[in-house]
Amino acid sequence: MDACGAGVRSSTRVGVAVFDEAGRHVFANGEYAALYGYDEPAELLDEHWDACLPSSHDDCVTDGLTAVERSGRWFGTVREFDADGGAEREYDLTFVRSTSGETVVIVREGDRLCSHEDRLAALNEATQYLFATERTSVIAKAAIDVAQCVFDQPFVTLWLETDDSDHLLPVAGSDASRVLAGYEDLELPPVPPGTLEMETFESGERTVVQDYSSHPGRAFPDLPLSSVLLAPVGEYGLLCTAVPHAGELGEETVELLTLLARNVGVALDRASKHRELERRNERLDQFTGVVSHDLRGPLSVISGNVEIARETGETAYLDEVDQAVERMDRLISEVLTLAREGEAVGDPEQVSLVETATRAWHSLPTADATLVVDEDAIVTADPERLQTVFENLFRNSIEHGHGDVTVTVESTGDGFVVSDDGPGIPEAERESVFDRGFTTSEDGTGFGLAIVETVAEGHGWAVSVAESDAGGARFVFDGADVRHGPRRTVSEH
Repeated sequence: MDACGAGVRSSTRVGVAVFDEAGRHVFANGEYAALYGYDEPAELLDEHWDACLPSSHDDCVTDGLTAVERSGRWFGTVREFDADGGAEREYDLTFVRSTSGETVVIVREGDRLCSHEDRLAALNEATQYLFATERTSVIAKAAIDVAQCVFDQPFVTLWLETDDSDHLLPVAGSDASRVLAGYEDLELPPVPPGTLEMETFESGERTVVQDYSSHPGRAFPDLPLSSVLLAPVGEYGLLCTAVPHAGELGEETVELLTLLARNVGVALDRASKHRELERRNERLDQFTGVVSHDLRGPLSVISGNVEIARETGETAYLDEVDQAVERMDRLISEVLTLAREGEAVGDPEQVSLVETATRAWHSLPTADATLVVDEDAIVTADPERLQTVFENLFRNSIEHGHGDVTVTVESTGDGFVVSDDGPGIPEAERESVFDRGFTTSEDGTGFGLAIVETVAEGHGWAVSVAESDAGGARFVFDGADVRHGPRRTVSEH
């Protein structure tokens, strides 16, 4: 383990601070504080730099603050010597003028990996670490650490694509990147569509911009950046490293950073497949549990009643056998459905809420129950899976409600709702109703509402349960893409 984090073969430490116009600390990260002997960054806040840094830094910092006023960026080196005159420690300081007028100070201390072979070896070691983890956050942080500590890139950010946004969202970034636009806002900005950054991600090919500040399609026009590398991270996102103000990225560094981005993409892909395998194994475990436990009850009924029927010749005992067989069939069917619906929805369609709900209603024995759909809205969904949702919710209302229960389907601003006027679900049980195997009915399987939640997750929706206006159950689906249609009240018995 080293100063820059797990998986990074480098002893380099990277501290970041921000000085206001008077030279006082207004921001410092943990590494900066530790470099100068402080336990907490807060100890430095509002303190002038000359009261906090050793006297060996005086000339370098003074020159840097003077030069940064003219050029926006300046480099300096401080060497501290021991009593025998031998070099003891070396600090490389970079001064950068931020967009809000403060000075960002990056301090590197430790052995640098200067040769191409050493940097490749460090990248290889870090890649093995990336491939060994399944957590996106860990992969993202390791990528930032490698860029900072192995390739000397203090301004680096990683954005990833998500299902619920048309922007690339930031998942990790260096402290220097966070403070460049102003120390008060440490949030990294997302990448909007239609920009140079988004076009690079969509093309899958890296882009090197030598004069970012004048590029018309740049996503961040307020940042004082000069040379910028945009490297796609597979199909998952974008890695950006930048040099502020005057300066450029070397060709070797560009190639190695591009290789890092590709390796991060492979690591994210491996992690995604591993998580999917875990989900499949979980569904297999659920199926095994049903086969080994839940089916034993019906099998015992079948075995016992068949034996009695043989001994007595009374075929009436076979009625209970029929019921047990029906329960087994339903258990197996619902567990297989749960496993199948756990897959993410690949190609959703424009689906009519009225038609899908009506089709689901007609597939069930509804007796005196009534279905009401007030609006023919269009939902972007897998039609078969959406019908499965309605079938399970309708069955739940009919089985737990009174004989003439009314079930209502309606669209909302961010999805749709299925509610009824039955007895409802006690508040204490609402967090448990989606758990696999949870049921309050002797004949229930405990999988119906678990299937509903699994289908919702496959679409990227959130489902919750509350009390309806009539005192019954109200299932709310948020995050669905809904286009509202004309009022068209449909009532089905």
